[in-house]
Amino acid sequence: MNQIHDLRQALALENARLAPRPGIEGRVVARVLSRPRTSKADRQPWVRGLPAQALRLAAGAVILAVLVSMVVLGRLVRDSGSQGNPGGLTTAEQAEVAQLEARPLALPPLPADGSCPVGPYTEIRPWLPGSTAALYRSPMLVFGNGPIYGYHGRTIVTAKATYHDVDIYSDPSLRGPALIRAQTLDGPFKVVYTGRFAAGAVVGTDVIEGKLVQLHSEMVLPANQPPSDGPTAPGWGFWKVRHGVGTGAASCYGFQVDTLAGTEIFVVLA
Repeated sequence: MNQIHDLRQALALENARLAPRPGIEGRVVARVLSRPRTSKADRQPWVRGLPAQALRLAAGAVILAVLVSMVVLGRLVRDSGSQGNPGGLTTAEQAEVAQLEARPLALPPLPADGSCPVGPYTEIRPWLPGSTAALYRSPMLVFGNGPIYGYHGRTIVTAKATYHDVDIYSDPSLRGPALIRAQTLDGPFKVVYTGRFAAGAVVGTDVIEGKLVQLHSEMVLPANQPPSDGPTAPGWGFWKVRHGVGTGAASCYGFQVDTLAGTEIFVVLA
């Protein structure tokens, strides 16, 4: 019994010697909490020291760049499709346009006296009988002798060129697409086109009324798909188009309209 009692006393003394001193747990916890916490930024040297506001701005700039790239790419895809097929031409119409493009320009030369041989003119009645347009705008004196006619609208001037908004009318005799090309008679300037029906090669760009646009070498009007821009009479087409010529060009323009039925030429003094 005495041996057991002595063993118990020895164990108690040893436990007392190994027990932590009072308050040591609190000191350990306090020491740990007093150390600075390590963030992900501290573990990445390339962002260490950058303010949080700068990091947020950089992230926002990256997101904005991605969005802008997506918009630009979408527009390029859309525009590239419209350039190859202006106005939604059928496969047969595209083949017909290729035949028309093979015809050379046959515009008249500028007379020796420098006068612009304007014309020819024609009176047309393209509006639906009984409509307000027919009441107030018929007959109309327009350029051309058919099946395509032109009527000048407003003028827009940019740093690069002068543009004209033009009303184009097609009479009921038009069959297939109409190809329009033009240039100045008194200078080396080619007329360019922009908008839905612009076609041919891309020859440049310009900013028109705050919008960046592509400039094309020709215009194609699909006779089977005239837009509904007015109360036209049966068989008539009405197209709102835009063409322009470079700054410094003279003002005498020759237009050549090629259709399956033949070639039409008229001259405009702008």
